[in-house]
Amino acid sequence: MLDKVSLYPLQDSAVGFFRILQPGRVMAREKLTKSARSLPFSGEQQAHYYEFNDKVWLELAKDADIMWSTIVYKPEYQLRFLNLRKYFTSEFTRKFPRVVFDMDDNFFSIPADNPVYDETEPLRKNFGVCLRMADGVTVSTPALKRLYERYNKNIFINPNGLDFGIWDKLKKTTRKGKKIRIGWRGHYGHKHDLEMIRGAIEAIQKDYKVELVTLGWEGWESKYSHEMHKNVSLFEYPAKLASLNLDIAIIPLVDSAFNRCKSNLAYLEYSALKIPTVLSPVENQRGMVAMEAKSNYEWYSALEKLIKDEVYRKELGEKAYQFVKDNYNVHRQVHKLAKWFEELPQRKDI
Repeated sequence: MLDKVSLYPLQDSAVGFFRILQPGRVMAREKLTKSARSLPFSGEQQAHYYEFNDKVWLELAKDADIMWSTIVYKPEYQLRFLNLRKYFTSEFTRKFPRVVFDMDDNFFSIPADNPVYDETEPLRKNFGVCLRMADGVTVSTPALKRLYERYNKNIFINPNGLDFGIWDKLKKTTRKGKKIRIGWRGHYGHKHDLEMIRGAIEAIQKDYKVELVTLGWEGWESKYSHEMHKNVSLFEYPAKLASLNLDIAIIPLVDSAFNRCKSNLAYLEYSALKIPTVLSPVENQRGMVAMEAKSNYEWYSALEKLIKDEVYRKELGEKAYQFVKDNYNVHRQVHKLAKWFEELPQRKDI
């Protein structure tokens, strides 16, 4: 058993929560570590990074087996990590914790029209430094492991998972109206993904009584969206998604280098609510219990089948729920993660 895992969810968003905070806390609940302590985390879905505080970081690192952090881009933060390691080895008889960084995106293929592109571009040359200085790296998909193995050979695939203790308690609100509600959740970086299925959406809205509901990004044209909901606190998010009362969910993804490295988190969330999904079969989305569609014709056909066949719609939602609960339950996933932490060797060349 691990004595202590120190958690550094530097991004106060879903990245910090699903990649670091949730699995770390569940590891403690499963008694795989005696302690899992974390930096403050509000879940307000802000894309800022926690300011480096030497005193706080030093206190968290003491007596820890593992320091697990979201990726560190800034050179001054990387230098502080190295200085912290040197301080431990010179001032304490105990060893410095093994450092593990997590990365869940293809940092080299962020689309140029993505609003965060300009701010991340200057940091790309420092990205490899962070991975090279780590004892190990966790990623969310096999594609990311293949991509980053050139920087670090100790890479563990830790898929995103859900805590069904939270999701199973959610209840849908009272239904209003008889229209089929088709839902999408995401952020501004998915503009081109949505534009890819514009033709199918226009046609399905013309032929059937449906409502398109979006959560998290309000930029899609209002003539396609009947309801546009702003993002909410991460801790309010599951209940918010459930309250939308979706009949069908959609996950359109352009087949790009960036999207091929994306995890299937959106699918997991829809399925936890027994919402049947139509998705693009890019890597890491294939093999799910869902309807796959590539062209606008296939998207229209899949949506039409789910709209017209209520029995099939319910069966697919139920099967997707059981598939995700069996394969993406964070309470089961953390056992393999803890074993990898225990066996991870500490580097001697830093």
